[in-house]
Amino acid sequence: RAMASLQRALNLLPDFEWASLTVSNMACSSESTVRAALADSQSGKPSLDFQQRPQQIDQSQLKQPVRANASYMVTGGLGGLGLEMMQWLAAQGAQSIVLLGRRAANGAALAQIEQVRATGVQVTVMQADIGIEADVARVFADISAHLPPLAGIIHSAGVLDDGVLMQQSAARFEKVLAPKVKGAWYLHQHSSSLPLDFFIMFSSIAAIIGWPGQSNYAAANAFMDALAQHRQARGLPALSINWGPWRDAGMAANLDQRDSERMSEAGMAALSGEQGLHAMSRLLAYRLPQAGVFDLEWSMISKTMPDPARLTVFKQFIDPNLIQQSVNLFDQLMALDMVARGRRLGEEICVILAEVLGIDNPGAIDPAQSVFEFGLNSLMGMDFKNRLQGKLHTKLPTTLVLKYPTVQAMVQFICENHLMDQIPAGNEADRITLVL
Repeated sequence: RAMASLQRALNLLPDFEWASLTVSNMACSSESTVRAALADSQSGKPSLDFQQRPQQIDQSQLKQPVRANASYMVTGGLGGLGLEMMQWLAAQGAQSIVLLGRRAANGAALAQIEQVRATGVQVTVMQADIGIEADVARVFADISAHLPPLAGIIHSAGVLDDGVLMQQSAARFEKVLAPKVKGAWYLHQHSSSLPLDFFIMFSSIAAIIGWPGQSNYAAANAFMDALAQHRQARGLPALSINWGPWRDAGMAANLDQRDSERMSEAGMAALSGEQGLHAMSRLLAYRLPQAGVFDLEWSMISKTMPDPARLTVFKQFIDPNLIQQSVNLFDQLMALDMVARGRRLGEEICVILAEVLGIDNPGAIDPAQSVFEFGLNSLMGMDFKNRLQGKLHTKLPTTLVLKYPTVQAMVQFICENHLMDQIPAGNEADRITLVL
């Protein structure tokens, strides 16, 4: 049903014509801010090469990315990231900035806009839905008629509607895909004949490594990554940046404290505005079609994977010694008899649940009580499942918590389906009811 909903959502999107894409310049750095883009393989097939480095560029020979006699458009311009882009453009010398938003600017946004206007910069606010082509056409016509020629676009618009795949629908996918997919495509269509200096799309790390509950968001951003390759293949400027979370702007800035803590515990650190803007300026110099800018602790990310030693794409980022030194809960459990095994697994499940829920005392979790009564939601359930499978080094079903919502039920399921294989045939005496 979820896949049928996904297909219906994709059918809502406009038809596209695609050219053959050249996959080029995948780069990665040991710095906390990772630069990435795609690289050519010797066989002619797309591949990932994390060893290649971008060509060193003499910064003194680079032309200024922003010109005073041109206009620059920012979609999502009245949000936190959009206002950051307005400040950056003004600092780079822009004299005409167009901010697009679906709604009128609020008081906080207006205050920042007036500060920039006070410096002599013309800031034009236009109300438009970037996912509606008529709105996009109207914006381009207004700029052409009344403002200096458009020379750059920063597409930072986007929305979230997170949820596990089983809870997604065509409507929820359409909501998230519209500003990213339709918006990026309409901007591409209406600007392809203009001599732009840059066309920047704000993609997400979700499109590279995935993120629990963000199937729709990952798909939307992956489209923009592909569009950047398409534009570059046609000789048009393009840069899709797979951002990690920004600390003081963007969607992550609106997370509550517990969600922010869980993001940090998963190995994801938020970028400061200074880090993000510095990285974007450097990427414009490298002329890459796609790059990732995020701060990850790969050893922590690997703890949510059932078998990190078998990783392919990101294997180079993880120290194999850390994997070997990590405690394998599966081996510990298999060394115990069935009763002790169930009790030990139950204790570990309660510890992980307490971490996810922010409960100080794991003993406060009643093994017979539904975990949803403690405040667990579907996304927390996914986080819990990933942490548990990382400790067990065993792949667990996505529906684990939904189908087995108590600690007792989860212990029973895991023991009977993942911890019985090593028991010799005939030892049916070990197959006893688990007591927690």
